[in-house]
Amino acid sequence: MVWTGTEIVMVYTDETTGLYAQRFAPTSGARIGPRTTILTGIVGINRPRLVWNCNGFGLAWTDKRTGVNQNYFTRLDATAARIRGQNNIALTAGEQATAVTLAWTGAGYYLAWQEAFGGVTQTMVAAIDLSGAITYGPTLVGPAISEGPAIAWTGTRLGIGYSVPSATVSDMVFALVSCP
Repeated sequence: MVWTGTEIVMVYTDETTGLYAQRFAPTSGARIGPRTTILTGIVGINRPRLVWNCNGFGLAWTDKRTGVNQNYFTRLDATAARIRGQNNIALTAGEQATAVTLAWTGAGYYLAWQEAFGGVTQTMVAAIDLSGAITYGPTLVGPAISEGPAIAWTGTRLGIGYSVPSATVSDMVFALVSCP
């Protein structure tokens, strides 16, 4: 869910093969227009993440169209209609991607996700431009075992948080990362 300054926009899946957006009035909660279909016919759409970029949206999600979870990105206009195709944000040597998250920098986007390598999860990050092309990464961030990343752009650096599981209790870690 994202606040644009004038309305609230939510993206969601229909539990089968669709990805949709719906706009809402902030004071009444009333729907603004019909839902917008972003994707249909894609298996295993999971955890869509939406960010506002002052005149439209960046949207990232994972799906299983290739048989394993992979990251995808697209841009939407201010009405939440898709304005470009989808880009696959390539895995490194990992087996599948989950827990995708997205941040707007004012000039592009950062995408972070959890990627499985031989049953061990690690946190990865990549920078993508307005066309969805990777301009940095993907690169490993943090320790060999980390889960559930969250990111925020500070204006100069990327803030990234993730969980580091242990045998007794998980601990949260936060770092400021200087990325190109």
